Amino acid sequence: MKVREYETVRLDFTPPSSLKWAFRRISGDLYQVRGVGRVHNLEIEPRWGWDMVHEMVDRVLNLGVEGGGLVGIPKGLGERFKREVERFRRESFAYREGVNLRGEGKLLPHLYDPTRPLDMPALQHTPGESPEYMWLNYVLHLIGYDVDEYEPVEAEVLRLKMLEDKRGVWRRAYLIVSGVVGKGDRGFL
Repeated sequence: MKVREYETVRLDFTPPSSLKWAFRRISGDLYQVRGVGRVHNLEIEPRWGWDMVHEMVDRVLNLGVEGGGLVGIPKGLGERFKREVERFRRESFAYREGVNLRGEGKLLPHLYDPTRPLDMPALQHTPGESPEYMWLNYVLHLIGYDVDEYEPVEAEVLRLKMLEDKRGVWRRAYLIVSGVVGKGDRGFL
């Protein structure tokens, strides 16, 4: 069923908690829709048209998206994000931390077990992909790209990272994982 943003509509489902902001309950099963996107059998078109939405999204995310309605935005975001992740990887070769029991690296006395006196827990740095890169790979995995390995991350961690590091890659990662742009109950703006 197609409706326009800010129209009232009777819903035959309860809006998911992630979209409570997008559905203002008027009474019973009557809601005012505030947002654009798809959820269940409902497709909400923007009040001012897709061109205006694309212009606003482009101002915030610099996607260079033209046309494609709701489908064009995640596609443009995905392509831009993938390029940024590749740039992040080139610029941030890092070391991974891992605990070992050979005593190589910084000793961790609080992990020492007196019943196993030969095991000397230590923190060792080994060359490899940083945890942050693994988080970004997880976001790529969520939007459908094939990645070798990733580490799941919560939206809140990405929000904190975005506040700490002003690079656009973190803002886009947060927007994707928090469900601002996506599919189903995550397909809302």
